[in-house]
Amino acid sequence: MSRNSTNEVIASAENGSLSWETIARCALGYMSEDEVHDMAVTEGLIDDPEDDDDNDDDFPDVDEAQEWNDFDPDC
Repeated sequence: MSRNSTNEVIASAENGSLSWETIARCALGYMSEDEVHDMAVTEGLIDDPEDDDDNDDDFPDVDEAQEWNDFDPDC
C-alpha cells in the first residue's frame, strides 16, 4: 500500500513548507477523541488510566475463601 499523501506531508515538513506543529494540530483536530487516545496510549505519549495498576481502590484484594467462610446463608 502506497502512502503518497503521508509522504507528501512529511516532505513538506522536511523542506519547511509546513511545520510539524501545524501537521500535528491538523491531525489531532481531524481525529476523534477515541482515536487520539488510542494513538497516544499506543505510542506511549500518555498513560492509559484503564491499565493503571495503582488504581485498585475500586476493587480491593479479597480473600474469596474467607469470604465464603463468612457467608451467612440466612441473610
